[in-house]
Amino acid sequence: MRKLLFFLLLFAIISSFSSVNAGDYYSDTSYGGSTSPFLLRRPNPKEFYFSGDFRVGNAWSNVIAYLPLDIINWSSGGSGCIGLGGLIPLSAQWIEIEKDGQEIEVDYGNYYGFKAKDFFRSFEANLRFGWQPNLSFIGIYASLGYQFNKLKMKPDDMWLKYTLNYLKPGMGIRIILFPSKMRQGYWSPILEFGTSYNYILKGFGPKLYNDDREQFNSGLSNEVAAGFRVFGFAAAITGYWDNFDFFNQDYVKNGIKPYQGITTKHYGIGLRMYFEF
Repeated sequence: MRKLLFFLLLFAIISSFSSVNAGDYYSDTSYGGSTSPFLLRRPNPKEFYFSGDFRVGNAWSNVIAYLPLDIINWSSGGSGCIGLGGLIPLSAQWIEIEKDGQEIEVDYGNYYGFKAKDFFRSFEANLRFGWQPNLSFIGIYASLGYQFNKLKMKPDDMWLKYTLNYLKPGMGIRIILFPSKMRQGYWSPILEFGTSYNYILKGFGPKLYNDDREQFNSGLSNEVAAGFRVFGFAAAITGYWDNFDFFNQDYVKNGIKPYQGITTKHYGIGLRMYFEF
């Protein structure tokens, strides 16, 4: 997956700086049309886009997280669904933990719970800034995110509480399947493939281990998305998953390895919306 992403990124950069003349495809030069090659002309602002998404582990928190963005959209004269947020936010995640191949009890909040302990039990915020020339079916983006997880697990007879904080720099590609349709004023399906490195900033465990960061792992996550794009707006359903375990199986405390044999799975879905400027 990582090798494929690397070659796709390389291809995106090469194709974006190709010597194709924009005038061969666009009669409307106000939207980036030009008779200059990509390599020589100044990038048009409309070739850039940014997006933000929230991934919250509670249905009601989804609404709260997106509400400020909806207010900004409406106050700026938008339709309420163009911008960093949207009127119908969607995100859900799952955490599974096994010990020696057997699934154990995990508590990371009730998705439909209305108690304080369920609100923002898990939270992730991401910002993306991308570039996709109008004549290219493939573009690139960089991302930066923050992930917060608060969970409990029961590997034996007692519950153990954990709090994890990650910084997530990443990159990826976006593909427009039918750019010719967009040149005719129609929408086009889009695909995205991305990866990020989840760096553990700080973590808290049981009192015996407390905030020893060595008990937690850092690692890569992958993401795929499918949606649609029209000029000025795009939306996509995303799926993501971690390629690493939360806990360091080689961690040693007082001569024992408390996380030996413990593996984790973390994955989820979400709705992302884009504003192109």
